[in-house]
Amino acid sequence: EIMCHSCHDGFVLDSRDKVWDKFRHPVGVKPSDKVHLPKRSDGTVIFPLDLKGEVYCGTCHSAHGRAWEEGKEDSPIFMRGSNKDSALCKMCHGDKASGSKGGNHPIDKTTIDIPDSLLSIGAKSGSKPNQVICQSCHIVHGAAAEKLLAVDNANSALCGTCHSDRYPKDRDEAEVMSTHPVNIVSDRIKIAEEVIEKGGKKGANGEIICQTCHRPHYAIPNAKLLVMENKESNLCMVCHADKESVLITKHNLQITAPKEPNVRERTVAESGPCSACHLPHKGQGAKMWARAVSDKSDAFARLCFSCHSDGKIADKKQVGKYTHPTMVSIKGAGGETELPLFNDKGVRGLSKTDGNVTCGTCHNVHQWDPKDPKIGAGKDTAGTSDNKFLRKPLSKSALCMECHFDKKITGSKHDLQLTAKREKNILGQTPAESGPCGGCHVPHNGRQARMWAREVVGMEDPVSLLCKSCHAEGRPAALKQTGKFSHPVGVQISKTGIKPIDKDRWVEGNRIRFGSSTSFLTVKPLPLFDEEGRKSPDGNVTCATCHNPHQWDPNVVKEGPGKDVEGDGTNSFLRVANNTDSALCRNCHLQRSVVFSKHNIGISAPEEKNGPGSKVSETGPCSACHLPHNGNGMKMWARKLSGGMEDPISQLCKNCHSKGSLAEKKTVGDNSHPLNVTLAKVGGESTLPLFAENGVKAGKDGKVFCATCHNVHQWEAGDPNSTAGARKDVEGDMASSFLRVSPTPDGEICADCHKDKRFVKRTKHDLNISAPQAVNILGRTVTQTGTCGVCHAVHNSQEKSRLWARKMGEGDDIPEMRCRSCHALGEIAEKKMPKNFKHPKSVIASSVGRGKKGDFPLYNKEGEMKESGVITCPTCHNPHQWSAVKKDFGPGKMTEGDIKDSFLRNLSPSILCSDCHGLDSLFRYKYFHGDTSRKKYPLYGQ
Repeated sequence: EIMCHSCHDGFVLDSRDKVWDKFRHPVGVKPSDKVHLPKRSDGTVIFPLDLKGEVYCGTCHSAHGRAWEEGKEDSPIFMRGSNKDSALCKMCHGDKASGSKGGNHPIDKTTIDIPDSLLSIGAKSGSKPNQVICQSCHIVHGAAAEKLLAVDNANSALCGTCHSDRYPKDRDEAEVMSTHPVNIVSDRIKIAEEVIEKGGKKGANGEIICQTCHRPHYAIPNAKLLVMENKESNLCMVCHADKESVLITKHNLQITAPKEPNVRERTVAESGPCSACHLPHKGQGAKMWARAVSDKSDAFARLCFSCHSDGKIADKKQVGKYTHPTMVSIKGAGGETELPLFNDKGVRGLSKTDGNVTCGTCHNVHQWDPKDPKIGAGKDTAGTSDNKFLRKPLSKSALCMECHFDKKITGSKHDLQLTAKREKNILGQTPAESGPCGGCHVPHNGRQARMWAREVVGMEDPVSLLCKSCHAEGRPAALKQTGKFSHPVGVQISKTGIKPIDKDRWVEGNRIRFGSSTSFLTVKPLPLFDEEGRKSPDGNVTCATCHNPHQWDPNVVKEGPGKDVEGDGTNSFLRVANNTDSALCRNCHLQRSVVFSKHNIGISAPEEKNGPGSKVSETGPCSACHLPHNGNGMKMWARKLSGGMEDPISQLCKNCHSKGSLAEKKTVGDNSHPLNVTLAKVGGESTLPLFAENGVKAGKDGKVFCATCHNVHQWEAGDPNSTAGARKDVEGDMASSFLRVSPTPDGEICADCHKDKRFVKRTKHDLNISAPQAVNILGRTVTQTGTCGVCHAVHNSQEKSRLWARKMGEGDDIPEMRCRSCHALGEIAEKKMPKNFKHPKSVIASSVGRGKKGDFPLYNKEGEMKESGVITCPTCHNPHQWSAVKKDFGPGKMTEGDIKDSFLRNLSPSILCSDCHGLDSLFRYKYFHGDTSRKKYPLYGQ
């Protein structure tokens, strides 16, 4: 070597960086017993050793005996023989050149491309393109690592250089490649010592690497370079010992489908039990899958469906339409679990919250019985809720509670082990067999949404259907039905006008403040559900919107109190306790101000009970009038109905507002605004609500009921957040009293329907202009009642006719008497009254057959409009409109009238009087109310 170095040190040729500075073929060592030194036919050695019997430079090289040009194509210079296709290497190392049959890496193969990254650092291919030879992996001089390897192979990097499709950098990439992971230290699998003893290796930090299972030389012959035989999946089981119990289950296809081939067309008998589902390399999906998979479902579930689907070997064990959801975050069910979770590539997460729920979360596909791995299942073994590859038994709902730990139904009335021990689910299991959860849910093949385990009948929304599978006649909860009049379900909340989240409130923690009020409402967002029974922000109200069937007490997650406890507003599976200010109701129905009004019976009559006998203090303010279930008529009424002939809403109001009832001091009297009438006579439309005969809101063809003018949930008109009126003795006025619109100062609520009467505003008939100090018969000024209220009393009027609110004057008919209540001596309009004469009452006129060009109504003595009747004051005068020319408000001041206004119905005498009086009309019209004494102006016929 010293002699070689004397020239190759740069004196003739500098070979130091290649020969001496890096790894090279060993010298100064005796050949091992695995090395065979060939001889010529004459017995002479081809590759001599030195005098010590050790390998030296001259063993392979000879400085003499070969011409410079001779064999240049086949072998390097000064070699003792041709090294074409590593022939020289094979002559000594024949035991490593036998290929896979001898347990060595195949050579002379051309099935893969040798990457340029290898060739560029000195590795070589054979005489054929991409022909693997010894020098494809080994470099005799100038190697990068021990064993003359072209690349440092501590973590099988050399293997990965060519076999990049089987060399993932981490677990996620392994799932994408569908190959066994390498370059990882598993937190669950320990590399077996038996593997290491048989020649397997670990990475630099204990990682699983290619050489853990494979040896490039001296591996098991004809076994894919494996360190040990794997025909019965022995190598797999050495490390994956926890999966060994699969051999005695139905998932061992030697038991259930021995002739079923995998994607390599090999049966279990040919390649081992694990090979039915897994291939170490080039699988069909996550988990190195050995079966054909589709792209449906998540990465893990589609593996299961490769057998458990139509036309597959396990098509009798499918999950059905209604099954436990997969690829859903654990956050929706509590946030964490001890069960395994998986990412979207099918890789198991490393924490309690890392990943999604899928088939492998609940099922351990390698172990039949979760309690004992030694218990298996033959081909015809029927499973129970305690096995079937479950990770935990279902009989005590232990598996369910791993994720759904907030579903504490045990000990409550929804625990059928307490309330219906003999009741069976669709699988024929009693609650004792199925566990508390199994009485209502089966993980697969449910009857309805939520994997429902009971028979369902009816046309309700999908969630309510589930409830009625028990809460119906002949069912286990027949004593707890909702009745005919119950809170509506299957209703899309966005179409009702109800907004559970309103712009006037904001969240502070779990509380919501209204407007500027300092009062808060406890909030727990209530779920809505779509037509499939899934939660949706724009979904429908269902039973489960208000009820949490898994928790008896909304404030405490714990077991229930037993089957004999009667519920109230603090529990009963409600999502929010409803006994304080009806907090549950008001999460959607933001009629907050009713709590601060006399309609809160807790204020006005705290000892009063509703129909079922509950006080407001027990079940909340809303319960005094409404029951969510088993109500007494429309609006889920909680009180007795009046039993009269009134419309349905009036019956509800008169339950309290009638003699002998708790609001008997606030009745409407005999003379009150008419109800159950349409708006056809007063304009035909209104922005106020109108109602159908059954009390449901209708359009413009609806009728006027109490609730047209009154909002029973809001004391002050226009302010839904007001806390005024929260005393028993508070007296209402026209700005409160549960009116929808305040009638002050201009009678807005009246004008909403009586639109043709609104032009009285700012005229002399508006007492704000002409007599603000005047009071009506109830002692109220126009400031207190509004423009309309000073002449008309909506309730408790002493006069039936037009609900007149002033003392009637003298006259021959009711309309005249109304006018003379002001237009008479000593009254507020004494300056504006006929001095001597009026139209004779003995004359009965008729509008039939006349060419009437104006609207001149005729009246009987009771003041009712008739086609044939007397001519009286409102025949010629419209008391609600100052101008005879146009419909408009008055001038807003005291103005002297003329022929164009003065509340006349028409400014033309020929129209006003000529139908009866002909040419005499002008004279009579001009002097009708003037100083018409007989001496000055004798009238015709007198």
